Amino acid sequence: MRSRLPLRHRAFQSLARLDTQHPWLVLFAALLLSIVSILYTKAHLEFRTGQDDLVSGSGSDARNYHRYTREFPDLDGLIVIVRADPNPARAESFAETLAAQLTPDHANVKSVFYRIDPELLSDRALLYLDRDDIDELSSRVRENRGLIERYARDPSLANLFGLMNEQTSHAMVSSMVTGLLGEPTGGKSAESLSSLGPALRFVNAVLEGMLRSAGERFQSPWAYLTSAGGGGGVLRDGYVATDNGKYLLMHIAPGDGVEGGADAVDVIQGDLDRVRAQFPDVEAGMTGGPALARAEARSTQRDIALASVLAIASNLLLIIIPFGGLVRPLFAIVALMVGVAWSFGFTTLAVGHLNLLSAVFTSILAGIGINFPIHLMARYEEARRAGHSMPDAIELSVVNTGTGVVASASIMALAFLTPMFTDFKGIAELGLVSAAGLFLCLISALLVFPALVAIRDRGRAAPKSPSGRDDGRPATMERLFARPGVILMASAALTLGALLLVRDMRFDQNLLKLQDEHSEAVRFEEKLLKDSGRSSWFAVAFAGNLAEAERKAASFRALPEVADAETIASYIPREQAEKRAVLAGLRPVIDPIAVRPIAVRPPAAADSPRLLRALKDFDFRIGGGRPDRPDEVKGTSLMVDQAVARLERDPDAFRDFERAMANDFARKVALFKRSLAPGEANERNLPALLRSRFVGTSGAYLVQIYPRGDIWDDAPLQRFVDALRTVDPDVTGPPIQTWSIASVMRRGYERAAILALVGVVMLVLLDFRNLRDTTLAIVPLVCGSLWLLEAMGWLGWEFNLANLFAVPILIGTSVDNGVNMVYRWREEHDKSQLILTRAVGKSVTICSLTTIAGFAALIPASHRGISSLGWMLSLGVTLILIATLIVLPALFSLIGRRLRDQAAPESAAPPRRLAGGRVLILLLA
Repeated sequence: MRSRLPLRHRAFQSLARLDTQHPWLVLFAALLLSIVSILYTKAHLEFRTGQDDLVSGSGSDARNYHRYTREFPDLDGLIVIVRADPNPARAESFAETLAAQLTPDHANVKSVFYRIDPELLSDRALLYLDRDDIDELSSRVRENRGLIERYARDPSLANLFGLMNEQTSHAMVSSMVTGLLGEPTGGKSAESLSSLGPALRFVNAVLEGMLRSAGERFQSPWAYLTSAGGGGGVLRDGYVATDNGKYLLMHIAPGDGVEGGADAVDVIQGDLDRVRAQFPDVEAGMTGGPALARAEARSTQRDIALASVLAIASNLLLIIIPFGGLVRPLFAIVALMVGVAWSFGFTTLAVGHLNLLSAVFTSILAGIGINFPIHLMARYEEARRAGHSMPDAIELSVVNTGTGVVASASIMALAFLTPMFTDFKGIAELGLVSAAGLFLCLISALLVFPALVAIRDRGRAAPKSPSGRDDGRPATMERLFARPGVILMASAALTLGALLLVRDMRFDQNLLKLQDEHSEAVRFEEKLLKDSGRSSWFAVAFAGNLAEAERKAASFRALPEVADAETIASYIPREQAEKRAVLAGLRPVIDPIAVRPIAVRPPAAADSPRLLRALKDFDFRIGGGRPDRPDEVKGTSLMVDQAVARLERDPDAFRDFERAMANDFARKVALFKRSLAPGEANERNLPALLRSRFVGTSGAYLVQIYPRGDIWDDAPLQRFVDALRTVDPDVTGPPIQTWSIASVMRRGYERAAILALVGVVMLVLLDFRNLRDTTLAIVPLVCGSLWLLEAMGWLGWEFNLANLFAVPILIGTSVDNGVNMVYRWREEHDKSQLILTRAVGKSVTICSLTTIAGFAALIPASHRGISSLGWMLSLGVTLILIATLIVLPALFSLIGRRLRDQAAPESAAPPRRLAGGRVLILLLA
């Protein structure tokens, strides 16, 4: 150690003389390098938001997922969720409007999958009904052939309501419409108004269409006598929905966007916002992988920017107040800003990007990088008060204090670099840029801060120390540490008590809980989980052919963790021959029906009185004016009254809607006729958009596996993954990839913490070459970290994938305090507890407070993971500071007394009874 001191002293002396003799040259070089770094960063630094950017792509899980994204590049896209309950008509209208807005935008939207249009299935639509439904359809069509013919001969609103008045039974009205749609309801004759059910929804849909403002898109009411939900997640008329029918689902594959333009997800969000403005009564929002990633990136960028501003402002106040001045604290901030600018330049040059984790390195630099100029400033002021000239004071601070600062910075950098030896790329990059940033901030502190001080204080006399200023402090410290053994025993009891709580510490891998709970993507993902029991997630497995895909799907469906498994065969109807035979029997019944063209009907003025009478008659039949009506009927009666009032004012009020409804009826009849002679349905004649979701670019077949319940939490997710791998070990998809990433991150954190702890202790030992001093330097680490675990147990906190990075930071911070304190303690010849009255006591306290302030600036973050990191770091550094200011000086006091006793003659040493804590300390002495 001694052989190295002269070389170290000479190096730091040369640095100090450069600062004092050529300060303008130092500042010019620093400013030039800062400008270059900022410009280079602005031009080349990227911000990557994908989870794939956090881990290495060499594992089997990553390879499987990359194969999935190559085969099906558009499958893991955005999901727009539209609430269909209680007004399915508005939900469908919303979906149609949004689809019409998105589909022409080929640059930002590759595809929109929200509906399987029966017309796209050509003549095969009815084959998708169950066999029992086909039989019931045949029976209902035969029973109600006369009703259908009567409306076809006169497809007017007056005739429609007249027929409804004749058919007071739910079953009769339901059969009339069901025969046209091919969707039997299975309902029975109604015994009361409250049992109208689907028929009442059909009437309401007709009335809503009549009352809708002119210019709004026509919404067909013909399907509203069928049930609200359908099997396989398909709503009326082929709309894709959740199994309970509460939400319509729109799957949107975002495009690459316009070069130099807005991000494709942002453009789609803008289109969604505009459509929501047109439908203020419809609840809709966007989620899915890209939306969640975008929300996380936005909240992270916003939170880091806010935290940086808060950290710098709070640090400035914490420096100005204790140092009683403004200029030198500003010099410290300038040195920090220069170091941060250099750090960004290095990050851009060495890595080229920031990810969701490495983005927090600015807060790390703001919290820790400011410590270096603070240590120098405290020592400089102490030297000036002692009467030293400016050059001597700068040399004393750079040489004596700089030695300890460089040692502690090296130790912290090592703690940050240890994650580079893990497979966790995200934390490895964060460790690299943080370690490099700390060194650059250190260099800036040793160059820029002394140079600024040298320019300001050149020619200034040293200030006189106020008389008696320090007289009371040694006595206070003597009284405070008069019984250090008691302090150590209490600290040991508190520290050992924390060991009992370690085994109860929990770890939560739920990535959804880390994000901003108020973001739209997170809110609608959670809504989808709570209201429908289904996540936007699904796992996938590959198969070489359809038969293999079906075998795997059957095995997956047998697992209790799986709600359903789909292949392309799920969209190929079964028992086609039997169904075609039944449908063929309906051709003689339906073929003669011809819908009269609406254009040859009489003028509206002649038809208006008939419609008016039919509406009033219908209102009477449903109990208009009776107070005992069911609530669902009251709304229908109110709309009838509004329709009557409008018709009385304008006989042509419903002419356009009547024509649109008649034309839609004619189209459905024509489609129904074609469907009575269907061809075979197979995977080759399925709609291309549907086929592309199950057959990859290379011809691989896909099995989509939907989990049962919420799998965002780590325990259900792991059970889901483990169960799927019993069928296919190469299963992949977003939930598998997320579980893999979370597992890699957790293992990376754990390994990084162990490596950091071992590396830091070894480096401190190599620096001090003394086991006693090494042990003293890590006392704040041991006490502070165990106290933190104890506090987390009391507060109910748990580790997650964001706040685990606090571990290497706390290791570095605690050893920084310990190393600087031990360096100054070794410099003091009396080895006393009065170390706190020296400059290092002030600088360590202020540095810890600025570090706490820097990390506390993360607490207001909307990103819950970043906020939890801020809470843990702030509390951890606080506890480390307490250990540094109480436990370590108590150890210094006991060891100092022991050394003084050993130095005194044996005869002069009074007999002394050692306290329990002091017996342990003898091992250190």
